[in-house]
Amino acid sequence: MCMLTKCESCNIFLKLCKALHYQVLHLTLYQFSYKPNFIKMKNKINESCIAACEICVDTCETCSIENKGKPGMEYSVKLCIACKDACNELINASKNNENNLDALYKICEDACIACATECAKHSDMHHCKVCADACTKCAAECKAMLAIAA
Repeated sequence: MCMLTKCESCNIFLKLCKALHYQVLHLTLYQFSYKPNFIKMKNKINESCIAACEICVDTCETCSIENKGKPGMEYSVKLCIACKDACNELINASKNNENNLDALYKICEDACIACATECAKHSDMHHCKVCADACTKCAAECKAMLAIAA
């Protein structure tokens, strides 16, 4: 408040300052109260994504080994290896606490979808069915991480 005069301009300015102060204080409290919960949620989903990637790596490895040398399974083997490599890249980047993983989530999601689609064509073989299921789950987890980032 103006110490020299009690003019109307000073009163309006004071009301504006109080309103702005309230908004800044409210926003700050909002950020501090909800941001940790958002970070916890994002970390939990990221942990779930990385766990799905680790399972995907194992199943893709098994599937590629089982199909190696079988006639007509060359494409499936290549996709399993590419998917395994994409998942490993995401796992390593996440463990190194790299900040922007969005591109890796997308690459991993795309690789998993391609691998799941191909392996589902050979679901009469148990290892291909397991691989397709793991890749589908991993792709969904990566998609969930991308949805949070958006």
